[in-house]
Amino acid sequence: MSNDILDTWRKNAHAWSTAIDHQSIPSRKYTNSAILETIKSLGLLKVADLGCGEGWLTREMTKNGVHAHGFDAVSEFIELAAKKGVGTFTVLSYDEIIKNTFLPHGSYDGVVFNFSIYQKEGLFSLLKTVLNSLTKHGKLIIQTLHPFYLLK
Repeated sequence: MSNDILDTWRKNAHAWSTAIDHQSIPSRKYTNSAILETIKSLGLLKVADLGCGEGWLTREMTKNGVHAHGFDAVSEFIELAAKKGVGTFTVLSYDEIIKNTFLPHGSYDGVVFNFSIYQKEGLFSLLKTVLNSLTKHGKLIIQTLHPFYLLK
């Protein structure tokens, strides 16, 4: 897997976080509410937010009574997320997930990829580990592939 996208996120973590804080991305008005409504409609109690970035979704789920855990490969994002309020956050890359059989911290009712799948290589292995980490009736939620996925 290429580290290009991770290097880009490391360089732009603070700028992205500021854009999210100031609601500077008009489409997020629709996509944010869509993912939150989906999670709510499924009645999920414990959710892993993979590629959580600055943690807005993890924090919103936590505020809504969901036991949410945000994971991201970019430590700068995890540091920002932890400073912004409620939520549990851990640095964990997709490569690390692929090397394991399950996600950390037990089984989940739901796993969310919110604009965060950016790879082709290893995608099957990543999803296999994620599916192994779901409860019997757990749900996998993917809201749009990250545009980086289309490159190459």
